[in-house]
Amino acid sequence: MRKQTRVITPELICRYSAYLTEQEKSAATNQKYTYDLTVLCKYLAGAAVTKAALLGWKGCLTEQYAPASVNTMLAAMNG
Repeated sequence: MRKQTRVITPELICRYSAYLTEQEKSAATNQKYTYDLTVLCKYLAGAAVTKAALLGWKGCLTEQYAPASVNTMLAAMNG
């Protein structure tokens, strides 16, 4: 079985933002998730979303932010 490669693109982020609106998430939640996913997209620079890549991103975040902030950024990715 072949694993599907996933790459975060600005188009996918826009579609996710529209999905959040459809789910009646608050404007603040939508803005926060969109921003966090944009940061992740820039970090990955076109690379596939893998567990190793996400762990690397989490490591970078923990060097810059408090644990609660890191958790909110990871919540956007988990959505």
